[in-house]
Amino acid sequence: MENVGRLLGLISALAAAIYAVRKFYFWLRPIVIEPSYTLILDNSGLDSISAKITNRSPSTQYLKSCVVRGTHPLKYILLRHLKSPFLSYKLYTNIWYGSTVYGLMGDTPIKLESLQLVTLKLNMYEHPLNAMYTPNFIVKVTLTSGRKISSKKLEAPASWQKIGRRGRPNPARKS
Repeated sequence: MENVGRLLGLISALAAAIYAVRKFYFWLRPIVIEPSYTLILDNSGLDSISAKITNRSPSTQYLKSCVVRGTHPLKYILLRHLKSPFLSYKLYTNIWYGSTVYGLMGDTPIKLESLQLVTLKLNMYEHPLNAMYTPNFIVKVTLTSGRKISSKKLEAPASWQKIGRRGRPNPARKS
């Protein structure tokens, strides 16, 4: 009977540990971000950047902002840090990210229930200010709780570095 009590105690301790680890993981990463892009090569539309955001947490989450930032590869970032090892912490974002920032949502927060998916999309107009001069991009989401969550890096198409010079007409400009 004593062994059965120990076994039940072990099972309940294991279940509590699994529950605590799962709760901590969902607290740490409550949402999943899947970045993607679409290239239109036949001039029938615009290229676009999109992000699928899924709430994995059992509680409701509110998205405050969602932006796409151009970023550099890890090798480039490490070499830049080695070239200027005493750089102020305030200037680290200049090494990690490029200058262009694309907003995927407006000023109103988006409510995400548990296991709800929302897709945010931005069209890339043919204009030199829309060019992405970094080889990668990342989607960064800020929740109303203040937590910032980033997606994995995704390689940017080489044609986006030549926006405004690749000969496609600008649909935003009426000729």
